[in-house]
Amino acid sequence: MLLCAGKGESLKYGKIHIEDGMIFYSSHMITNTIPCKDIIWAYHFRENAKASSADRSLVSNYLVVLTNRGRSYQFSMSEREAGECLKALQMLQPDMAFGYPCGSRIDLQNLSNTRDLGALETKEGKHILPCRLIRSGELYHVSATDRLTLERNYHVRTIIDLRSNKERRKKPDDILSNVEYHHIPLLEEGSKSVFLDTGLMDMISSMEHSPQEIIRSEYEKFIRDPYTVGQLALVLEVIRKADKGAVLWHCTLGKDRTDLVTMILLSILGVEKEIIREDFMRSNLYLGLEKNYQLQLAEMRGFERRIVERRICSLYEVRVVYMDALFKAIDQVYQGMDNFLHKALYLNSRALDDFREKFLV
Repeated sequence: MLLCAGKGESLKYGKIHIEDGMIFYSSHMITNTIPCKDIIWAYHFRENAKASSADRSLVSNYLVVLTNRGRSYQFSMSEREAGECLKALQMLQPDMAFGYPCGSRIDLQNLSNTRDLGALETKEGKHILPCRLIRSGELYHVSATDRLTLERNYHVRTIIDLRSNKERRKKPDDILSNVEYHHIPLLEEGSKSVFLDTGLMDMISSMEHSPQEIIRSEYEKFIRDPYTVGQLALVLEVIRKADKGAVLWHCTLGKDRTDLVTMILLSILGVEKEIIREDFMRSNLYLGLEKNYQLQLAEMRGFERRIVERRICSLYEVRVVYMDALFKAIDQVYQGMDNFLHKALYLNSRALDDFREKFLV
């Protein structure tokens, strides 16, 4: 059973111990302290984690601690000690971010494509602070367990719904407690977009051209459509002004429109294009089960497998060419990302600094 160090009690993990809300450690024969209240992020780091089973002796375990004073600390300890120490620190500092998600899926019951952008690295070697920026699909029929996870573990305090009014009426979000909710549709109501179709089965019946080419062209339209660009500026302003907890933005499946916001935000924070593409492609992994379900449902309704498979896969999968279409359109229309941020999204140097100071560590 995990014990939390109370007044006068001491818990030892490797070469550090926690007592009276302080971490004590020695450096150059001098005892130093870190107030637990100053910790903003802590995680377990495994060096040489990919070593083969024959080389397990090469694996080293560390607890990494970052504070609001801009300091980073690394303490060697066993894997078990690192896990127990993290739990103790969470009890002492509940508001700190923990773990090293690196853009991975949050383990939720009913939300398959909800991801924490925390720990993604920038060109300058900084990292996005976990539990602050969350991308997702629709929050429809959120389970009680999922609700508690988002509210208590991730401290979601701002939600931005990128869907149309029609989509929201069809599958309304389950509103979380203590959340500021914003509806900022990225596509104009009534516009002819593949992302605003009345339903998956109607779309399958009506598609005449290559679904992949249609979707790629829709990504280009994101950048060329004044309405979408104006709405994107509003979304980014809400994210920039969010003071407490995590910001979560979503469309229907957590791709396409969500990808547009995520790509621009990661570019603002200085994340490399290759890492942005890797984050983009994770939807294929997390939407796989839903894609297979839709394939089975379409067959049950009598659609021809040869046609259905190609088209459903195009709706539940992303391709690198879609993301590249965004970058290409920005280069063609605005001559680069910097001009797009300044001239189209009205983000001056101060606004860009706000993003980086708020979400990077």
